[in-house]
Amino acid sequence: MSQSSEPRAWVITGAQRARARPFAIASAASIIAGGLIAAMAGPFGWQHGSWAAAYLVLVGGVAQSVLIVGMLALTPERPTRSGRERSAVWPYCALWNVATILVIGGTLMGSFALVLLGSLGLIAVLITCWPLHVPKSAGLGGWRLSYRLFLGFMGLSTLVGCALALR
Repeated sequence: MSQSSEPRAWVITGAQRARARPFAIASAASIIAGGLIAAMAGPFGWQHGSWAAAYLVLVGGVAQSVLIVGMLALTPERPTRSGRERSAVWPYCALWNVATILVIGGTLMGSFALVLLGSLGLIAVLITCWPLHVPKSAGLGGWRLSYRLFLGFMGLSTLVGCALALR
């Protein structure tokens, strides 16, 4: 099968890569911070250090990267009158990262209210990333299903995390 027969919607353009930059920077920062916290948790005896490190790497880093790649790859570009793409990723990036910080801060301070507030922010981003607008004719059914399963898994994990925070 030649490249020309691949679905056009799966191609991530230069403009989309530029829009993904805030997520990429935040994801990288979360992964690095998670590594630093993991390295310091043992020597400093941080009770929640390994959890915070894992959360930063998995939620702040990896999940955020998957969110943006899926969002950009599965969403067709929608030009405005000026010819530029309409959808901005900054609000998603900001909310995801603030919510991540709230969950970590709430856990470290023992504040269920902060954990819940952060969790609601994460779920809001997951809901808005649900790619309902991908046409079936785009040939991306398997990718769309995989992305939706990922979003569902993250949502369920968030709910489980809230339940565990109540203990």
